[in-house]
Amino acid sequence: MKTRPPISAARRIRFPIAVLMVIACSTSFRCNWACGQSDVSSENEVVDRFWDVLLRRPRPGIALDRIYSHHVQNGSVDTFLRSLDRGPTEEQAGEHQMIRGLIQLRRGQSSAAVDSLRKADRLLPADAMSSYYFALALQAAGNTDEAVVAFQRSIDRKPSRREAADVYFELSHLQTQAKKTQEAIATLASLQERFPGDQEIGQRIARTLVAERLFPAALDKYSELADSTQQPEEKIHCQIEAAEIKRQLGDVQESM
Repeated sequence: MKTRPPISAARRIRFPIAVLMVIACSTSFRCNWACGQSDVSSENEVVDRFWDVLLRRPRPGIALDRIYSHHVQNGSVDTFLRSLDRGPTEEQAGEHQMIRGLIQLRRGQSSAAVDSLRKADRLLPADAMSSYYFALALQAAGNTDEAVVAFQRSIDRKPSRREAADVYFELSHLQTQAKKTQEAIATLASLQERFPGDQEIGQRIARTLVAERLFPAALDKYSELADSTQQPEEKIHCQIEAAEIKRQLGDVQESM
């Protein structure tokens, strides 16, 4: 009877090591899969939170950026946009249309943005910024006259202080581009009347008038600010700006 040769020590060691390696690989795979699932779940939770924020207040900002980036990375932007095209009787249809229009505006799809934001403007009559973003879309699409009307409607809806300035300045800029200088100046004057004594807005109005080369109105504004401010440094700044405008007005008159 033949005896079985003894198993070498090396073979006895290799076998359990191989088993352990298989177990380790299996465990590692399950761990990586679980971690991957956890990462996806965590990302979805973050996106859901930003979506809730955006739906409550549909505006450009961090929430819109995160939602848009998420769909870009997943190649689902077009599908997402289609899902936002809600009918007027559906829940929060106005907010969905506004978000849709903001994304289309961001992608340079001005005509599509006009359609979406027109719907949002009708569905959200109390939201001044729905008219504002509708006006921006109209402006991007070249519909200047209708954009002016939409900007004015936004003003009539009484936007907040933080948002009102942007509306007034955009309208004023559009009027200046259309060579409606006096209307542009009147728009900025209306902004100051709405927030009387607000030096920050006054300074921004003055800088805008200079940037638009409306020097006589800018000179009046800086002179007014110099007289009204109680801050010595601000008074000096306004006086310097007024002096520089006078110099520029002199140069303009000499060139004529």
